Amino acid sequence: MKRIIITLIAAMPMAAFAGTESSDTTFVLGNKQIIVSDSAGKTKVRINTCNGEKLTRTYETEYIDNQEVKRIYVTSPFFPESFIKKKRNPRTYTHYPTLLFGTNMLGGNIMSPGGSTAMHSRDSKSWEWALTVAQMAFNTGSNTSVNLSMNIGQVHNHFQGNYVLATEDGKTFMREIEDGEVKKSYISYTTIRVPIIFEWQRYRLFAGIGASLEYRTNDYARYFIGKKKYTSSRDINIAPLGINMEAYIGVGAFVIYGRAGITPLLKKSNAPECYTFATGIGFTI
Repeated sequence: MKRIIITLIAAMPMAAFAGTESSDTTFVLGNKQIIVSDSAGKTKVRINTCNGEKLTRTYETEYIDNQEVKRIYVTSPFFPESFIKKKRNPRTYTHYPTLLFGTNMLGGNIMSPGGSTAMHSRDSKSWEWALTVAQMAFNTGSNTSVNLSMNIGQVHNHFQGNYVLATEDGKTFMREIEDGEVKKSYISYTTIRVPIIFEWQRYRLFAGIGASLEYRTNDYARYFIGKKKYTSSRDINIAPLGINMEAYIGVGAFVIYGRAGITPLLKKSNAPECYTFATGIGFTI
C-alpha cells in the first residue's frame, strides 16, 4: 500500500501538468478511490472504499516536512462514532476494567484487609461487581495518561453466625439472633463510582493508581432463617459519599485491581466504624 501511495505522489506533477484544474487528483483502482492533494507543502492521500453506492474512508496519510502522519479508520455497525475515534490513537485508551468482579471486605481501620471484629464480617462470602458505563483518557506523555471513568455496581457484605445488622431509633448496631439459626446475613447497597487514575502503559502491559469518589444508595440489611427472609433494616446509616484509593495492573484485556476506602462505609456517629477493602479481577472491552 505504501509503495502504491509513493508512486501516486510521484505521479501527481504529471497529472497536474496534463491539465487538471482541481487541487485534488483522483485515481480509481478496483473498488478503491484514491485522492491525492498537495497544498502549502503538505501532501495528503485519502483512500475510500466503495461498497455498492456507499463510500467509506478507510485510510488517510499526510506527508509534512518529509514526515508521515498516518490515520487508519475503523468502521463497525456495532460501535458509535465516539468509540471508533478512540481506536485511532492507542495512547488515549484507558485500561480501567469494563467489567469487574471481586471480594469486598470490611475492616476496622483504613487499609485493613477485612476481619472487622465490630462488624463480625464474613469476608470470604462478601463480594462485589461493577460495570463501567463511560470513560475517557487524556495524554500526559508517550506512555502515560490520566483516565476518568464511571461505573455502576452492587456490593454484598456478609456476617458470621447469627449476627445481623439492625437499626433502632436511628442507631445501627450488630445484633445476635437467639430464636433460630441464621442461614445467611448480609447488607447490600448500590454504588456509582467515578475513578480518576494516572496510568502507565507500554506494549500490552499497564498499571494505574489514583482515587475514586463513590456514591452509595439502595442500602438494606437482610437475613434468612431456613427459607424465610427477613429485612432487619432499610436504613443502615450508610455514608452516601465515600473516597477510595485505587490501583490496578494488567496485560492485554486482563486486569487485577485493588481498592481501599479511606472514609467509613457507615456514619460513625450512628453506626460501627468500618472501611471497605476490595480486590478482584476485571476485563477491558
